[in-house]
Amino acid sequence: MNNKAKILIVDDLPKNLMMLGAYLKAEGFDVDIIDDSEKVIEHLENHNIDLLLLDVMMPKINGFELCTMIKDKDNIKDIPIIFLTALTDSENIIKAFEVGGVDYLKKPFQITELMARVKTQIDNKKYRERLEHLNATKDKFFSILAHDLKNPISSIKSSVDIMSRDYHEFTDIERMSYLESLKDTTENVFDLLQNLLAWSRTQTNRIEFNPEIFDLRLVVENITSLLFQQANLKSITLEHSIDDETEVFADVNMIATVIRNLISNSIKFTPERGKIKIYSQNNEDDSISIYVEDNGVGIDENKIPKLFSIASNYSTLGTNSEKGTGLGLILCKEFIDKNDGTIQVTSQENKGTTFILNLPTKIM
Repeated sequence: MNNKAKILIVDDLPKNLMMLGAYLKAEGFDVDIIDDSEKVIEHLENHNIDLLLLDVMMPKINGFELCTMIKDKDNIKDIPIIFLTALTDSENIIKAFEVGGVDYLKKPFQITELMARVKTQIDNKKYRERLEHLNATKDKFFSILAHDLKNPISSIKSSVDIMSRDYHEFTDIERMSYLESLKDTTENVFDLLQNLLAWSRTQTNRIEFNPEIFDLRLVVENITSLLFQQANLKSITLEHSIDDETEVFADVNMIATVIRNLISNSIKFTPERGKIKIYSQNNEDDSISIYVEDNGVGIDENKIPKLFSIASNYSTLGTNSEKGTGLGLILCKEFIDKNDGTIQVTSQENKGTTFILNLPTKIM
């Protein structure tokens, strides 16, 4: 059970709000309180609420009506609701569950009973979220096996079959064309397998986590050297301006994987003769911001929230029809979270995209 879970209490009586809020805070919960039922939906839509404790008898909009309104909104309908009320007849108890409540407590209630039910619902919510994540992970895995690995391997097989059968009938130019195509396809499969193996280890908690102080410039130089040929095929300028001895405190292998994925992504979505820049900025709070900036096709702002979500299954073709799975960015998010960092995106369609990593520079 997460003691930092956020609970919203809705009651038109301030003394009830203060009393219940004090009990929950003493148990380690983060608590919001509202005494006006008309303000609840807006609050739920703008805050991450794990549980709603809702009074029934309120002016303007009563608890049952408010619950019905909440359940009609896709973005907040899954927030569990416990009703708190002095109404004790069976008709109202049945209605509480019919409109979507998960539990019902009669006033006056025993605080120990309330806390037990609150903790049960918080645990249930976390468990449901974990199941949803596992199901999305399973679906993503099977999607990669069924399409993103099958298709390029089938392409490789077809090319090899043709080459082995008709090799002597091709011109040197035709042979080179087949070899270049095979090279590109096998490199994409190799990158995918690297991400898939790393991602599978994170899902089973088998990946080693060894944070240390390392020189960011050396890591970036190594990655840009490895990706130079990939960028050069599209005449993309790949440059960095990381100062010597720029220190980061994180797992160097994880961060190298993140930066490699972000630069590779930028190459994919930057047109020929484009430009990619990698630079950093030290912050006053003992953290560093690392930027991977391109002048590529950009991202629709409505699609940005889907980039790091395993459930969204979001992917799109690059400027030269390069295929992707979306797995790389999901892996980036998991690795950055593991290192107590953040990853952000700013983008404008047809102007470019910037990924921003924030990581600690010292042992926390």
